[in-house]
Amino acid sequence: MNRQLRIAVLVTDTSEAAITDKHGDMFAMFKYAFHQASVEHNKNNYLQQAYFGAEAQPMVEMEFERFDVVNHPPQYPSKDDLENGKFHGLIITGSTRTAYDDLPWIHTLMKFIQDNQYPHIDGLEEHHQQERFKVPLIGVCFGHQIISRALGGPCEKNPNGWEFGPTKIQLTEQGQHYLQSGSRTMMCLNQFHSDHVPYLPPGFVRLATTEPHTSIQAMASTDGRCITSQGHPEIPCHTTAAYLDKLAYHLTPEFIQDTRYRLKAWAPQMDSMWFADRLLKFLLGHLPAPSSSLPLPATSCKSPFITNEYNHVEDSSYFATAPLDLDEQTVPTMALS
Repeated sequence: MNRQLRIAVLVTDTSEAAITDKHGDMFAMFKYAFHQASVEHNKNNYLQQAYFGAEAQPMVEMEFERFDVVNHPPQYPSKDDLENGKFHGLIITGSTRTAYDDLPWIHTLMKFIQDNQYPHIDGLEEHHQQERFKVPLIGVCFGHQIISRALGGPCEKNPNGWEFGPTKIQLTEQGQHYLQSGSRTMMCLNQFHSDHVPYLPPGFVRLATTEPHTSIQAMASTDGRCITSQGHPEIPCHTTAAYLDKLAYHLTPEFIQDTRYRLKAWAPQMDSMWFADRLLKFLLGHLPAPSSSLPLPATSCKSPFITNEYNHVEDSSYFATAPLDLDEQTVPTMALS
């Protein structure tokens, strides 16, 4: 008994050959990350059944289809695809472009994100538990930012500058509840971005933060059918190091030294697999909707859209070796947002 998940990956950048020839591209990176997550998911289900008498669960199989949304003509799932259940999830990748650019393909992508909402969404607070998105939607880095912009929120240059390499990210109370993190209150993911989402778009709650640097590290829609992350569950440390070499002229020697230290010292602490597993559970519909019963603390992030403040936290590798050959380029990579 298997459960098939078909995922549309909207690729928002054309990676340079010098990077992809050695490390792979964004599509391959997501495909590999979810391959690893599904293998672990199926293994855990088998062990629970074999040794603890748990009820048998379907084995998860995943298929991925690539859509190039940058080059002309752009490729997208059709309107019928969104409405007839062809895809069980959408992923918007990272990009070297900025989500606040005034480019035709970016406006087309925002329109696609908006069209993935049901037309009844007007008073968001009244539809907390009602489905808002036709197909579950994941955004990472640029994807996180463009979803915010498309749905009425901001995206802008971060005045605090770059976040680069392994980064410890604090889960909010909402994040711990939604991601079912148990005793885990932080996660460590690779990052490389100099733009950010300074406050939430309407109808979202904050899941994670690196305040005071970046307030919104992850967020989810109140219907539980959209989740975004500034950090990368799909990016390996050695690929981050390759981008660090490429972008060194943008960065200070001290910043580069610190990032290189973390890429080596923190590699065993990376939570890429754990967060990829959370995203798989999201696609399977195994995560709860964000709770409306949690306390809503005060915030330092002032949003013109949101008066009930979810924007606060009290305290501000598995790719260590080359992945399996999945008929794509070897090790996937990630562009900058």
